[in-house]
Amino acid sequence: LLAWGHHAPALAVAFPAHRAELLFSDGRQQPLPRGWQPLAWNQAGTQLLMQSATSLGIWSATAPGRVRTVGIITPGVHLLQVVWLAAQAPM
Repeated sequence: LLAWGHHAPALAVAFPAHRAELLFSDGRQQPLPRGWQPLAWNQAGTQLLMQSATSLGIWSATAPGRVRTVGIITPGVHLLQVVWLAAQAPM
């Protein structure tokens, strides 16, 4: 999985059987919390929507060791493509 954003500070990447991490343009790497996979950056590049086996959550550089759970998903469901919109989409 790969999450990129215009204003994001880094690429968020995840490989099967490895911990997800941030890859910065200067070569630095920063691990993301275990058990979470990156999905999409917000428009400002300050928060990252993430998925675990049973939850959706928000990661932020201001609290890099934790992910705030925002919802529950069905176990075994994997989101493959997500876009974080700047405003609510018309329905």
